[in-house]
Amino acid sequence: MEKQEQKTNEVMESTGLLELCIDRDHITITVDRFAELLTKEVKLDIVKNIYLSSKSYETQDRLSFLFGPLPEKDEDNA
Repeated sequence: MEKQEQKTNEVMESTGLLELCIDRDHITITVDRFAELLTKEVKLDIVKNIYLSSKSYETQDRLSFLFGPLPEKDEDNA
């Protein structure tokens, strides 16, 4: 049984897959996707902290470091 698990782990490492156990269910995702999910979780946590600690008029300024500056409005579309 251990040989089968070791072989499975080697195959997963070579293909860049992760197997996660969540509530007794096993799922398999790519390492790249897992890293992307972690990045998004960190960004969401930052946004939550900004939401809870900032006044409404400061929110856009504080979130600009995550999302970049706001696009400028064209006077034609205004």
